[in-house]
Amino acid sequence: MGSWLDLKSLDIAGYVVSDIIGLIVFFWLMPNIALAVIVSIFVSFHLFLAWLVITAEHETGFSLPVVSTLFTHLACIVIVYFCSTLVIVLSGAALFLPIYLLIILRPIRYILAICIPGIAVFERFWLFSGKVTKKEVLPVTAPIKAIVAEATADDHAKWLRFVAQQKRPFPRPGTTLQSEYERWMVARTKSRLTVS
Repeated sequence: MGSWLDLKSLDIAGYVVSDIIGLIVFFWLMPNIALAVIVSIFVSFHLFLAWLVITAEHETGFSLPVVSTLFTHLACIVIVYFCSTLVIVLSGAALFLPIYLLIILRPIRYILAICIPGIAVFERFWLFSGKVTKKEVLPVTAPIKAIVAEATADDHAKWLRFVAQQKRPFPRPGTTLQSEYERWMVARTKSRLTVS
């Protein structure tokens, strides 16, 4: 089952630890049963989701934009809330059911409460199942160095005028002046080739 859900042994251990922490929260808030159930399930769900997101190998990037990711998480929270409410209803129904139904109901209630944080696995799939691959940073190739080496005095004068412009476009964040010069020279060479 772990391979079907793409879970490693550390992920299963993270699931068990998050459920144990959820149980500790449950017993800490025990006098108020409804609050104890909902908070413990939400704590274990978010701990397990955080574990899955932090330890995931993000070979594909996010499959959704940020706003859609927030709505996906909100939808999962609503599902977790309704499942927690079902656990509370089953707990309350135990007071009114005959004993033979209570014997069946009690294990179902516990299994449901322990399994609800597993929804985090599906949320991780939705977040990281995109077809968008990470952009690979390519090293500077030899043709660019050759283009820069063949620059003339006229190219250098035009570059100085380009840099001195008051309203020139902003460079990409984190780029050096040298890499900006190389991109400018490549663009200038391409425009020369298309003109001639």
